[in-house]
Amino acid sequence: MSVFNTVAPRMRDYFEQLEASGRPVPGLADFEKKVGYGLFNRLIAISVPFTRRNGFSVVELRSGYLRAQLSRKGNRNHLGTVYAGAQYLLAEIPFGALSLVEFGGRLIPVLKDLHIFYDAPARTDLEVELTLDPERKAKIEKDVSEKGKAELILELHLKDKKGDVVSRAFANYQVRPV
Repeated sequence: MSVFNTVAPRMRDYFEQLEASGRPVPGLADFEKKVGYGLFNRLIAISVPFTRRNGFSVVELRSGYLRAQLSRKGNRNHLGTVYAGAQYLLAEIPFGALSLVEFGGRLIPVLKDLHIFYDAPARTDLEVELTLDPERKAKIEKDVSEKGKAELILELHLKDKKGDVVSRAFANYQVRPV
């Protein structure tokens, strides 16, 4: 885990730099992203093996922002839609992944509870975006420093390929030092 805690924050900086400057050779930036995100997703799968089996992957990462997706393939229920447990996974994992890069392995989120509302059948791959603004990040760090923990509630919207919200989740985390 210590290797991951060292590598993850550097990967975020690398992806940001790659987005900002690109590469002089056509296609090189896309190749680097594919390899880089592949490595990052493997590191997540080492920490949480369930993510690999379920097709969870981070597809965009920068300071305070993560976009992840979940493949419908392998996650279909008896109705042919993405089953509820897979949607729960897509709502739960992103903050843990973002925390690894934002807090450099110093802080770890523990999910206290998660309420999910299934608004529409999920018939395609799904996507979720998570933003952690600098003020909220600073408050988490301050609370952990002063109180030994921080409380955080996140609202997440899981969307299908058309961009329609199929599920809404409210995740209640406690963030603690490692």
